[in-house]
Amino acid sequence: MFKKLQALSRWADYFFTIWMQYGFANCLSFFKNLFSKQAIRLQLPTGTLVYNQESVGATVYHLMNSLPKLQKTIASLPKEDYKIMIDIGANCGHFSRFFADSFPHTNIFAVEPSPDLFPVIQENLKGKNFKLIPFALADTDGDMEFYISKNSQQASSLIKENVATFDKNIQVLKVKTQRFQTFLSENQIEHIDVLKMDCQGAEYMILKNAEEVLAKTKYLILEVSLLDENMEDLLLLVRKYFPYRKVINSVSMGADVLFWR
Repeated sequence: MFKKLQALSRWADYFFTIWMQYGFANCLSFFKNLFSKQAIRLQLPTGTLVYNQESVGATVYHLMNSLPKLQKTIASLPKEDYKIMIDIGANCGHFSRFFADSFPHTNIFAVEPSPDLFPVIQENLKGKNFKLIPFALADTDGDMEFYISKNSQQASSLIKENVATFDKNIQVLKVKTQRFQTFLSENQIEHIDVLKMDCQGAEYMILKNAEEVLAKTKYLILEVSLLDENMEDLLLLVRKYFPYRKVINSVSMGADVLFWR
């Protein structure tokens, strides 16, 4: 009986928190879609935002925490005329969508290797200045194994150990990879205004032999985690190019950090 009361209290907390954050109509739609295993659709002032269906706990958590965190991250950026934003680890495209809503004239490159998320990204960024990059950035031009968390695709990574920390039910997918320099050359990008990286520990792999990319970047947004084996090396590398930093959000075992020169 006590466990049932605990579960009821937890669901009541979910319901009222989502109601307060997104309104009653969105709250009802959310739970209807959640239990019918359909994609979550939120009606925001800027239009419909789509969220892929995941496990109940992950879906509720990310709706209550991740979306406000992304909006806070974008609000921390100075109001400037950004030309290029690269979103590495775009997931559902929510960061790119919120960025496009705030800076509509920016050309956005959404990098995401998971094919299940391509339709969600396309829907979220419909009508925006964006290009979907359907592969992973890494330290080699070729292909690598990509580990997808079946519980929450926000935990997917090129590094198996980082996914296994959160989920033992892992799907392995072979994906195309490109070095950062190859990607910039193919897309004729000479300067990056905002670079956002949330790659579940693959950030150092991507940047360690691509220091010229950091030299071309004005603002860098990183999720820094103590769980990452190369966290210290990553920070040493980044600090060579960005003397200023600010913690934006605290996350489990780390923080979202904004770096700039």
